[in-house]
Amino acid sequence: MTFRETPETSSTCSLKVSPSLISLNSTIPEIPLEIMGDSTLGDAKITFNRAATVGNDGVIGELFFQNNTDSVALIAAKRESATDDAYIQFATQKTGSGLSEKLRIDSSGRVGIGTNNPGHQLDGASAVSYTHLTL
Repeated sequence: MTFRETPETSSTCSLKVSPSLISLNSTIPEIPLEIMGDSTLGDAKITFNRAATVGNDGVIGELFFQNNTDSVALIAAKRESATDDAYIQFATQKTGSGLSEKLRIDSSGRVGIGTNNPGHQLDGASAVSYTHLTL
């Protein structure tokens, strides 16, 4: 199935759906989901736009990773404390447990590793060893 912005005689393809491939702005998709940028519109991007306002810690958008039916990781943008701020959450799952947050970047740019409330630019929940660290 192909959707075009222009008449059928044109080779310009906006959306192409085949049994195993979906492409946007690409006539020959090479991977299961391909999004091609357009020089007149700007680079390719995916936008998550939540229509309704969510409360604190509510999901604005997320990339959710599953292995068969087992959730194994996610990257989420969630509301922090106001409608115009958010944090980014990275979560993974180890064998025998559920998803848990491993890293957070808050709306001030602070990074928390193993903590959901970083108090410094880089904050770890436990002692961390570095062979070389420059900030």
